[in-house]
Amino acid sequence: MEEKKSYKTLNIIAAVLMVFLIALTCYKVFIFDKKDNKNNKDNTPVEEKENNNEKETIKTGPLVKVKLSDTLVDDFYVLKSDGDMVTLLYSKNVGYSEFNTSWVLGNSYEKSVIKNKVDDLTSSWVNAKEKRLIELDELKATGELIEDNNSFSIKSDSWLYSNSIYWTMTPSDDESEDPNFSYVYVVKNNKVELEIVGKEAGTNKVSNAEYYKDYEIKPVIVIPKKYVITDENSSIEEKEENKPVEEKENKQCSNTPNMKYSESSSSTDIDWISLKKVDNKYYLLIDWVKANNIYGDVIKAKDKNEFLINNLDVNKVKSYKIISTYNAVGNEYVMFLMTDGTLEYIPIYKALTESEIKSYGKIKNVDNVVELVSASASPIDSDVGNYVTTIAKTSDGNCYNLYVALQK
Repeated sequence: MEEKKSYKTLNIIAAVLMVFLIALTCYKVFIFDKKDNKNNKDNTPVEEKENNNEKETIKTGPLVKVKLSDTLVDDFYVLKSDGDMVTLLYSKNVGYSEFNTSWVLGNSYEKSVIKNKVDDLTSSWVNAKEKRLIELDELKATGELIEDNNSFSIKSDSWLYSNSIYWTMTPSDDESEDPNFSYVYVVKNNKVELEIVGKEAGTNKVSNAEYYKDYEIKPVIVIPKKYVITDENSSIEEKEENKPVEEKENKQCSNTPNMKYSESSSSTDIDWISLKKVDNKYYLLIDWVKANNIYGDVIKAKDKNEFLINNLDVNKVKSYKIISTYNAVGNEYVMFLMTDGTLEYIPIYKALTESEIKSYGKIKNVDNVVELVSASASPIDSDVGNYVTTIAKTSDGNCYNLYVALQK
């Protein structure tokens, strides 16, 4: 009997201990959760907040640099950031509208000549998952428009404000309009409004095609966020490629033994010149408004903004880069790094004044080149005479000052 009482007492003690341990565990969980959410002022669960951080968005509007291919980086405006993808508007023009007008007659963008043309003009943008024209709803979503009946004004201080005219892919949804005309939204300087496109009687030809010859194409792309290069959001690959080049004081180039160089990732922003590759041909694109602001009346605007680059073996081009060799106007060049390690070049100022858009041949006595980098040049024995240039680094550790090399 005594033995049974002892077992009963032990069972009671064990039960009490179990209740105590459970209570202690619950208290610890409560304290842990309280600490974990101490700074979570919006009451979002910590786990949910961590997941949301993985979908951090890129700010809409300001220009960002985008890696369109292994060798091509260009500027875009951010329209929308959604998960791992970003929708962007090209900051420049890729072509004019001789071919734009045919599609608007049927209001069918997907089956249009212009869609094929957009695809062709952006064929080198291999990282983009989608390429098209902008939609009216995308323009509205920026918050940069002020609505007024069937047109919209663009805020005067807006990043959308433009001194050009370019197409959207949004037709009018008013079914009462004359079937002999098409109504399509265009961005016209500081407005977004309907454009009327008419047909010649009894044909599908545009009656006033000449009127649209200066209308531009500014593509919209959808691209994985990892290809957008910003301080806040870059893939590891992009961060490695775009981090500042470690300064290497006293580095000397073989063609300037009296100078020393400090390499830098910074470079002159030559945003009024760009290149594109279409059907195995390179074209030079010029923003004439900016070109005239830089060069003045010496450079006369042409009736087109893109030019076939002649005298260039495209199959031997490894990469290209638009550079400045000296911190003064007139030293802008397109440099082509060829597969044999040589450099071919286009002197922009000379090419435009002489209307000779072509490769001017190889730079003499420059070979084995692997990379072009911006650098600050300064005399070894003086603090006077510093300037910014571009140097060509070679596979054997040598380099060439391109400002000097191009004087010969």
